[in-house]
Amino acid sequence: MQIHMSVHYRKRIKSACGFTLLEVLIVSAIFVIIAGALIGQNRVFQSNVETANLAYEIALTIREAQVLGLGVRQFGGVFTEAYGIHFEEPDVDSLSFLLFVDRSPSNPSAANLRYDGPVTDPTIERFELRGGNQIVELCGTRTSGSTHCSALGGGGGPLEHVNIIFQRPDPAAKIGIKLSAPKPWEGTRAWLRIRSLGNVEYRVEVTDTGQISVRR
Repeated sequence: MQIHMSVHYRKRIKSACGFTLLEVLIVSAIFVIIAGALIGQNRVFQSNVETANLAYEIALTIREAQVLGLGVRQFGGVFTEAYGIHFEEPDVDSLSFLLFVDRSPSNPSAANLRYDGPVTDPTIERFELRGGNQIVELCGTRTSGSTHCSALGGGGGPLEHVNIIFQRPDPAAKIGIKLSAPKPWEGTRAWLRIRSLGNVEYRVEVTDTGQISVRR
């Protein structure tokens, strides 16, 4: 009877043993794979959200310039100011853009469709792109129908910068497309592409009718 109990006890001890080392390693490997996939998907999702938010922020800033122009925000005691957004070609500045007051050097009450520097055209605010996002392409279409673009890493394209101007009483946008010519050409539309570190891209487009859109 004693021998039987001892054998039975040993069997119970053996059957109560935990996982083997191999089983633990396999389960751990599966857990690591699943966790890695979830983290990777979360990063992609977060990158998509951040880039989308940035695209809409740029669109809202352009809309802000329109509101300021139509509402005639007083600047320096003058109520006839035009307000605009200034984008440099990506190889010059791919990480920021300006909200500014557009004044002609010869006639401060008139817009000249270009940013002439902080002395002539006071900067309201400089917006910085963060989180690894960049402006990778800037394009404009002239009234003649020709389209010109400059891309990041392109060594400087024909398009030097784009200005989007709003001035009372016209809600439409005045788009200045600066090529190599001394004066900017008037355009019918302009757009830019922004890209995240995860290669997520959004396009912000403005037409001379004042329409502003965001798309993938």
